[in-house]
Parts: sequence; C-alpha cells; structure tokens
Amino acid sequence: MPLNPANKAPLFVGGSGVRTPFGLHLPPGARVAAYVHASGWDATLDESIDASKLVQTVNAGLAKCRANRGDVVMVLPGHAETINAADKWSNLVAGTNIVCIGEGTDRPKFTWSAATATVLLDVANCHIYGGKFELAGDPTSTTALTVAAGITVSADGCGLHGCLYDFGIDADQIVTLGVVVTSDDCVIEGIRAFGATAAECTTFLRLTGADRLRLLDCIVIGATSSTTVGVVQFLTTASTQVEIVGLRCQNNKAASVHAATGMAGLTGMCSWGHFGVLDNATLTGFVTEGSMQFFECRTANLAGEAAGLKTIVSV
Repeated sequence: MPLNPANKAPLFVGGSGVRTPFGLHLPPGARVAAYVHASGWDATLDESIDASKLVQTVNAGLAKCRANRGDVVMVLPGHAETINAADKWSNLVAGTNIVCIGEGTDRPKFTWSAATATVLLDVANCHIYGGKFELAGDPTSTTALTVAAGITVSADGCGLHGCLYDFGIDADQIVTLGVVVTSDDCVIEGIRAFGATAAECTTFLRLTGADRLRLLDCIVIGATSSTTVGVVQFLTTASTQVEIVGLRCQNNKAASVHAATGMAGLTGMCSWGHFGVLDNATLTGFVTEGSMQFFECRTANLAGEAAGLKTIVSV
C-alpha cells in the first residue's frame, strides 16, 4: 500500500482511480454506481449523495454497476452487513470496485454467520478497498461457527487492498480457510489479518496457481492447526513469478516450525519478509521454497526473541 509522502495517509492508485483520505478521483468513464449504508437515507448523510443511488446492501449496489467500466460501489462509514449465504455478492460484474470508507469503529463491517457463507470475486478485475471482514462471526457471539472458506478469488486481475480480517475468535468460532486465491495477476496489498491463538485454522491465505501474484505490505498473525503449515500457504498447483514484498506472518501454533509454506515449482522473489514461529530449534520460517529467491528476510523462533538475518528457507 503506497503512502502519500505529504501526510503518510493511505493512497491507493488502481482500477478505482486514486483514493485519498479526502476523496476518490475516478478514471475516465467510471462512475459511482451506488452508495451503501444499512440504515438507508437519514439526515446525517451529506446532501451531495444522490438519494436515488443509496442502497442498503453491497449486492444491491453491485446490481447498478456496468461491466468493465470501472464503476464504484461506495460503502459509507458505519455500514454493517451480515454475510449469511454462499456468493453473497452475486451481482458482481467484471471491473467493479468496492470502496469502503472509514477508519476505526467507522470502518464498514461484514460479519459471517453461516458455515457455507462466501464472498466470491469470480469475475475479472474486481477489487475491494478497505472494510473489516469478521470471517469467523461476531466477536461478541458465543455461538459455535466454522466457516469453510470466507473469501475466494477465482478470476484474474482481482485485488484486496487495505482490508482488515478477523479470522478466529476462540476454539469454536473459527475459519478453515480465510482467503483462497486460484487465479492469476491478482494483488493483495496492505491487508491486516488476525486470529486468536485458540482459533486454529488450516491456513488464512491459500494460494493455488496464483501466477504473477503481488503480495505486498501484509501482516497475518494467528495459529494454524498444524505446526508445519503456515498462515500463508501455497498448495496444489505451483504459483509462478510471484512478487512478495514486506510480508510479516506469525504462526502462533505451539511449537510451530513454519509461518509460510511454499511448494515445488514455486517461482519469484521475496523481499523484507518477517516470519515468526514458536519452535526454538529451527529458523525455517518459510519452507519448501521451490525456485524462489529471498532478500533481507528474517525469522524469529520464540516469543520475545529478536529475529536474526539468517536463511529462512529449508536447506
């Protein structure tokens, strides 16, 4: 996630145009197709918002978008929405941008409530900016829930930017897989993802055949159900020509030996990676490197210890 050098605030430049803390500049031909707030219209909304474009769910906003025109669904501060069914955003069309406005407690929030509930980026060149995604359910709830796969990116050229993910609350409010990517030319940048140590997942981010993936400036902290599987995992079909810069991931599983898991055939580069594990006998923070090359990467292998600049892959 690039920074605006003037004020160090998030600055996104991509399919949705240029997003700054003070507004969104759209590319030629694009438009704001809809504004989203669960409460509908009220007096607190600025008069500049066209009431005819205000809807109460993201999916209703997506229905107003034109395919491949760069249209934007603007999710307003304070919006809250329940993800309770498979393909909850089924009206998604190619080239759409979902832009969530707000920080802290005003950040738009999406809460999963069913094991099979999903958000799918299954058409090309769609991007989500910002927003909080409670993949394991409402943190205040005590109802057991195991979400199979919260978000799946299966179309080329999609992206997740600056989003916040909660992927585990306790031992019975968990996700099996948080985010799954099975497509090419995708970008995941500036995301923060956190899961409770007791809320073990299989992995948070699974990458399958994700050629030319860009994984930039991301942090993933949580526990997996296996000491040898990281919170970031490449699996099944090798991803090639990947670019990983500034990935910080920590596997809080007791005696964990890997924070990120690669595979044979994996190619690309990883720079400034930080990998945290809890087995004091190893420094293999990233395992099965394939043909990846690593630059300025570090591993810490016990809580409270400083990382060493040392080979972090298997030897």
